[in-house]
Amino acid sequence: MMDDEALTDYHAEGMGKAMTTIELAAWIMRNARKAVAQAAIYGNTHIRALADVDGKARLEGVKALIRTREEFRGIVQIQVCAFAQDGWVREPGVDKLLRQAMELGSDVVAGIPWIEYTEADVRSRITPAPWLCIRSLIFRRSPLCSSRQRWQL
Repeated sequence: MMDDEALTDYHAEGMGKAMTTIELAAWIMRNARKAVAQAAIYGNTHIRALADVDGKARLEGVKALIRTREEFRGIVQIQVCAFAQDGWVREPGVDKLLRQAMELGSDVVAGIPWIEYTEADVRSRITPAPWLCIRSLIFRRSPLCSSRQRWQL
């Protein structure tokens, strides 16, 4: 996986030495394939794979995991999770990216509630967003919303 220096560069101001988008996508694909193949060899048939979604990673991880899911269809069932790594409120534009991730084929979205600024911010993200309920219904993905919530929209 990523060594300490690469991880530091990824999180550094302006990502000066971070991988280009093409390098990042290739790195994710290579490692995802390797991990899924290894898991299959040892009998793992289901994996939930989390892809960071933020202003730095954008949707590259989601796209790579969706491609990996398609490659291993029938061998390993992969659930792709678009993960709001830096929070939904703290990271401007992440809502839009999470919507795009669902449209691309993510099965579920997740985040880190305690990373947000205030308790009110946390509570605003624990309750499913209306667009998530709509996406879940349309794409028949994650059952995060009760049927009552879905039909009230």
